[in-house]
Amino acid sequence: AANLQAQFTDNHKLVGSLTADFGPGGKISLLANSTINDDDAIETSQLNVNADDFDVALFTALWPAPAAPATRQWFRQYMPSGRMRDARLSFQTSYDADISRHELQNINGKWRLHDTTIGWSDHSPPFTNLDADLSLDNAKFVANITNANFGGMSVQHGNVTISSIVGDAIPQAAISISIKGGLDKAINHAKTSGLKTLATIDVTDVIASGEVEMILQAAFPLGKKVDALKAIRKLDATISNGSFANLPGEIYIEDAELVAAFDRERSDISGTASFLGVPAEFTVQFD
Repeated sequence: AANLQAQFTDNHKLVGSLTADFGPGGKISLLANSTINDDDAIETSQLNVNADDFDVALFTALWPAPAAPATRQWFRQYMPSGRMRDARLSFQTSYDADISRHELQNINGKWRLHDTTIGWSDHSPPFTNLDADLSLDNAKFVANITNANFGGMSVQHGNVTISSIVGDAIPQAAISISIKGGLDKAINHAKTSGLKTLATIDVTDVIASGEVEMILQAAFPLGKKVDALKAIRKLDATISNGSFANLPGEIYIEDAELVAAFDRERSDISGTASFLGVPAEFTVQFD
């Protein structure tokens, strides 16, 4: 069901409102203020969107085409399900005669995501059961993640930033996220993403167990296929009660309590563990 109202004021302004009920998809309200030029075409437009509880896939399908198209496409591709709540968004566009289309001038808003699925790479599991607080303006889109699941691991907290939103530059995404869970799941996710060596050690056949807490930082451009391993800039990990079998040279490690830091330049690993049954304390660096 929908209710549409529109009226002209002083021959050059068009004010319209639309309230639509999509049943289980939710209700959404739109208020549009447009200026009309002498050719009876829309010159500028401001659209305000309000939704208390709405389906995210339906919302991205309704996202105005001129408004941040790269961000819109990313939402469509990587956010297939979930709910958005307390949404308040505003879009301002104006007609550019040189390119014969409307261009986004200003955008801002806030909303919350609940029980949402968001992906970021075809070779990594998506974030599921995600709750987040979102904000959007001309400079950036920010998602502060308060809860999520990542391939059977628990997301403690996280932040996703996309910038810039308005303009012709390719938007860049940056992720910083804290994850906790089974070491075996973390290693398997890394292998699925294409990881073959870690700190010069062949991990192709490694079997791991224990617990790990990780802080992962990644960056990548929107609109391009994301290689998860290449996107990762830094990874800090704390391993508890860890064990590693099937290491090269038939080495096995048990009772590992490790702190590790990996980035593009080098890897640092320190802590205690038993190598072939012999307890040891160590610090190693790999370039």
